[in-house]
Amino acid sequence: MDKQVFTVCTTDRLNGALALFDSLKDTSFSKFYVFYIGDMSGFRFEVDPRVEFISSQEVIEGGVHYRGRYKLLSLTEQCCYLKVYALKYMLNLSDNKNTSLLYADSDIYFFNDNLDFLEGDWDILLTPHLTPASQRDISEWVTLMKSGTYNAGLFAVKVGKTGKDFCNYWIDCVNTDCSINYFRNMNADQKWLDLVPTLFSGVKISDDGGLNVGHWRLGEVDEIKFMKGVFKIGDMVIRCFHFSGYSFDQLPVISRHSSLLAEKGTALRDMAEIYSLKIEGYQEFNQPLGFRLGVGFHFMRILSRIRNFFLKLVS
Repeated sequence: MDKQVFTVCTTDRLNGALALFDSLKDTSFSKFYVFYIGDMSGFRFEVDPRVEFISSQEVIEGGVHYRGRYKLLSLTEQCCYLKVYALKYMLNLSDNKNTSLLYADSDIYFFNDNLDFLEGDWDILLTPHLTPASQRDISEWVTLMKSGTYNAGLFAVKVGKTGKDFCNYWIDCVNTDCSINYFRNMNADQKWLDLVPTLFSGVKISDDGGLNVGHWRLGEVDEIKFMKGVFKIGDMVIRCFHFSGYSFDQLPVISRHSSLLAEKGTALRDMAEIYSLKIEGYQEFNQPLGFRLGVGFHFMRILSRIRNFFLKLVS
């Protein structure tokens, strides 16, 4: 089976994409695609021949499909929008139905690079935020009802009709709305995945508790342990950790989205420091965006914040 990996980032965050590749470089996959937003004209570094950089302008047909509102999206929302078109690009590259396409956000790092989870009898593989072994309480369930049951930061699709039908569905969705607005239960591309298991056959929901672990899966820090050369959460080997909202200069804070701390001497802190060294090592590869978000974007964001403020008052 051919395995291909792709990710999305802005050019000022190329170090994350390259750290992701670094964490997988010794495993068996044929190509690693980086779909980027920004300007790469000044890029002068040599990278592994398996890595290919593709501009968003080559992928999003004409650049403005979001009913004229694409330029009003934040960079995060634009990356989510680009992701879906990147999937379409990947599906059109090959007619080989024995090909698995793995998407991973550029803030994911693999601590165990065995990609055997890409094999099996399925067409679409989704990773839920919570697994049966990681249930929490009602407050977290409410949060997930807003952000989405499945994590759009890690999924896989096999080349074929079902994969293309799913991608066309997702494109229609993000062309309808790709904004992050929890008051309307919208979370860019991610919330749309909630309907996928009921709309398509061949959908597998991963029950691998070590796949795509993030701050949303962690309660107490001692849940993560380092044993016999691998990081574990409970009894499961951590395949990859999703460093969502992470900044290596903010330790012990593990994410701006969580109050979880990575204290010195913990396995979580060891993971964070390994990741920090990797992304810091690729820092010089980052390139200026080459543009600024327009006045229209900032004006719409101000209106959105005012609206959200009043919604909070009446809720």
